[in-house]
Amino acid sequence: TLTAGGSRLRPATTNYEPAPGHVRGASSAQRPYPYSRPGSIRTLGAVAELPIRRATQSEVPAIAALYLEVAEEVVAREPALRHVPTSTEVERRYRSRIADPGRSVLVAVMDGSVIGFADAGLQHHEDQGTYDRPGVYAYAEELIVTSAYRRRGAASALMRALERWATKAGARAILLDTHVTNAEARSLYQALGYREMGVILLKEM
Repeated sequence: TLTAGGSRLRPATTNYEPAPGHVRGASSAQRPYPYSRPGSIRTLGAVAELPIRRATQSEVPAIAALYLEVAEEVVAREPALRHVPTSTEVERRYRSRIADPGRSVLVAVMDGSVIGFADAGLQHHEDQGTYDRPGVYAYAEELIVTSAYRRRGAASALMRALERWATKAGARAILLDTHVTNAEARSLYQALGYREMGVILLKEM
């Protein structure tokens, strides 16, 4: 599962505080992502179009199943801070998010089934008394692709679709985060043009 999410600790001092931003389920070695083009899947010499569209309420159970598919792996990275939620809790979260006009929950569909999803929200920076420039930013909280479709372009297609949505919404940048040990996620995002900025520090009490 390629993922970008999970509940995370968020520093209260920033307006675009780090939240989930993983490519989850990334257990193999770091490698480049030579995808053919955004919105496509490479399959044994052929390229098939991969539909990316807004999620519907009827797809919430499938989204929840994908979220839970990678839950144990995500929680294992920070077990003192995370927990595996119930399906009911995840479904409640995404029913609300799909209905939120300030968010974009997108799904990748193959043969009529949801094989991945991405979730991002807009953040408005209006406080002139901070270092942050006023404006609109998008924050990508989740990027999850089921394990059978890793390295076939689905994660890239979802991120490119989120970027188009963010641009249309007037965002000046899209931000995300992933765990420092998740080398495959970091490789994917860097291949898509993201640069690493800042470090999140944690001290358990």
